Amino acid sequence: GTDLGIISSKAIPQDDGTYRVTGTKIFITYGEHDMTENIVHLVLAKTPGSPEGTKGITMFLVPKYLPIDLESGDLGNASHDLMENHNGVTCAGSEEKMGIHASPTCVMNFDNSIGWRVGDLHTGMKLMFQMMNQERLATGIMGLGLAEIAYQNSLAWAKDRRQGRDLKGPKDPNESADNILVHPDVRRMLLESKVNNEGCRALAAWTGILLDQMHSDDPEEAEYASSLVALFTPIVKAHFTDVACETASTCMQVMGGAGYCTEYGVEQFYRDVRISKIWEGTNGVQALDLAGRKITQNMGKNLRHLMWPLTEFIEENRDIPEMSEFNKPLHQGVRGLQQLTLLLIAEGQANPHFLAAGATDYCRYFGNVLLAYMWAKIAKTAIKKKGDPFYDAKLGSARFFFKRIFPETVSLAAKIQSGHKSVMEFPTEMF
Repeated sequence: GTDLGIISSKAIPQDDGTYRVTGTKIFITYGEHDMTENIVHLVLAKTPGSPEGTKGITMFLVPKYLPIDLESGDLGNASHDLMENHNGVTCAGSEEKMGIHASPTCVMNFDNSIGWRVGDLHTGMKLMFQMMNQERLATGIMGLGLAEIAYQNSLAWAKDRRQGRDLKGPKDPNESADNILVHPDVRRMLLESKVNNEGCRALAAWTGILLDQMHSDDPEEAEYASSLVALFTPIVKAHFTDVACETASTCMQVMGGAGYCTEYGVEQFYRDVRISKIWEGTNGVQALDLAGRKITQNMGKNLRHLMWPLTEFIEENRDIPEMSEFNKPLHQGVRGLQQLTLLLIAEGQANPHFLAAGATDYCRYFGNVLLAYMWAKIAKTAIKKKGDPFYDAKLGSARFFFKRIFPETVSLAAKIQSGHKSVMEFPTEMF
């Protein structure tokens, strides 16, 4: 679960340098399977006398089967042949889930299992987050991928489906009905899906570039990239998957009753993508990480590294008439982001409930601002190549984003500014 500080798994040190690990873990992806001869688990546990909370957590390597010739805990000279009996590692069951049916989600028991410490004592959380931050970015891309295939399937359906007539008169009078792409609401749903997917893909590409730049030999470039990756990670995870779930649901709606039927596949994409908002840290936790940690981390350096290119882009395009319809709302969104950030920090210091109550809306506001920046940059390139159908479509997508998606930042700001009282003063017993 989310609160790792209360784990009860124990690791007792042995004279040969190994540990005896005992405890139960839930929601373990591929905790048990038959694809390999052995399964090696990385397990978080506490040794005797460890500090309370997450500071006392250590990571251990615990294999399902031990090497047949293991002596004195030394893995260095052990063979690849395995003991017949398991190392006290058993699967108590596999969860019956809404989706991701090809992925077993297991309850794992460790009963006096032999394990080896990974890293120093009490560094388990630090080591886990090296993996976790990578997985959070990967989960965002998982959401984007499922949203894209849902869109492609629903679009293919829409191109063939005929229902009703264009409100302005028949488009295909020789057919029994017009293609459903004549209906404004169908176009709205498809465009919301398409434009959010393409905006997220652009932000994913920028994040990928930054991941490479983190390893630059130039210290300033590496610091800049590291700061932005830290800032973007909770947004990529939360915003991409929030939008992906909405997109998969919308694409089912485009297809009507067919979207609800297993024969056409989109309902599976929805069932599969729904986990992405939950695992690797729920999206509510990502929002708290962004609002409560990442924006203030390193004395606000993460956010400053973002504001520099944003404000530079806005200033460069201030006097370009063709960019006005994109640059002005981007400017307003960035100013709003700065103001909301200061509000959350100031009020959150006095009452953390204020920050926590607004964190999810703040994360979505932030995600929309980043996508607005992506679409404004895309629009600037597309304007230079007007007349090319590909770039004209990009320009149309950018217009749709700023006219039909980005305005939700106004209501998000209002919700953040409303504070926490309506949330926290509601009587608990009346839920």
